[in-house]
Amino acid sequence: MSSSRSVSSTAILEVITGDRMTEIHLFDAKFNLVDKGVGGLRRQVLPGIYLVRARAGLDSQEKQVLLEAGPNPPVTFDQLSFPSPVPMPGTARSSDHHTKAAIVESRRVRAILGQGASIFVFSRDLGSRGGYATFSAPFGGNDFGHSTRNSGRSPGAICGELVISFLGGVQC
Repeated sequence: MSSSRSVSSTAILEVITGDRMTEIHLFDAKFNLVDKGVGGLRRQVLPGIYLVRARAGLDSQEKQVLLEAGPNPPVTFDQLSFPSPVPMPGTARSSDHHTKAAIVESRRVRAILGQGASIFVFSRDLGSRGGYATFSAPFGGNDFGHSTRNSGRSPGAICGELVISFLGGVQC
């Protein structure tokens, strides 16, 4: 006994999203998870009613589709715009000014503390026009301890021990 289905008895579903990072979930008519993917999905399923959910960050969209045997029109989602503390292009509160500042500041080496890992902290004030503060703190061969604007903010300590003071430089 064979469990394979013939191609003519299956429906072909293709999901296209506006970016490569959007999560996709495919549910059948009983809301059972059938498949999931990231950035896109192509799957053969039984003909029927399905729910396709696209999610990026906290933003999501859903579309119900009736799939018939054979190829079906693709299910498409535009890029979802979600809020992010990271200044990434395409997010709900993205700003070219913040993105450019993060790129410039993340490449500046201010202190070297060992080797291997690095940390970069970028704080921005979304309530005002253009306000941002950068705290660059990479471990192991990169940068540590700098504030360019809005001085006075400090992420504090790691594991209860002060590693860096953004107001006063490296504490060893």
